[in-house]
Amino acid sequence: MEGNPGCRLTRVPHLCSEQCQGSSRWGPTGPLPLPAFTTPEAPQDSSSERAPPAQVPTFRAQFQAQEDIVEEKLVADHGLRVEHDTIGGVPVVVVGPHETAERMRGKAVLNIHGAGFVMGTARERTALLAAAELGVTVYSVDYTLSPEAAFPTAIEQSLAVYRELAARIGAGNLVGVASLSGEQIILRCLIAPAGRSSVQC
Repeated sequence: MEGNPGCRLTRVPHLCSEQCQGSSRWGPTGPLPLPAFTTPEAPQDSSSERAPPAQVPTFRAQFQAQEDIVEEKLVADHGLRVEHDTIGGVPVVVVGPHETAERMRGKAVLNIHGAGFVMGTARERTALLAAAELGVTVYSVDYTLSPEAAFPTAIEQSLAVYRELAARIGAGNLVGVASLSGEQIILRCLIAPAGRSSVQC
């Protein structure tokens, strides 16, 4: 890969059936745009009654209220430790497993959460499940959401966390995990030009 000789990115165009592709947000030439927020009264395909940015906090609260139920159950069921830290100047949620797996000693997971760039938190279920099932400490980036932050803030914040963690434990001991919109952030980190914001992997 240009800029990151040590990385190899493989595209698998037929990863799921045509039915799966038809129901997903992926088109023949790339990701499809996410729909704009709409008011509850407006049809999903309406462009005349889109919710203004001022309503984003309400959408976030509604979304997170449902996520909290699942997340808190995962924390309790698996005996996880959830702490807050600042790494590379960026807030991070650190999820510790009930017991570190022997094969995971000295290693860590860097997680970048999803939810459309405008919602979600670093305590998402992906981070919690990774810690529980792998027996490894997960560092989940609490990047600044949109519309408060403009592109490429989330990318640069994620890179800052990666660089600091790589300096602490070594890049070879880090595994990158991401979900939904977080996948776009981590992919953009991987293909960043060398010398500016490249991830050495």
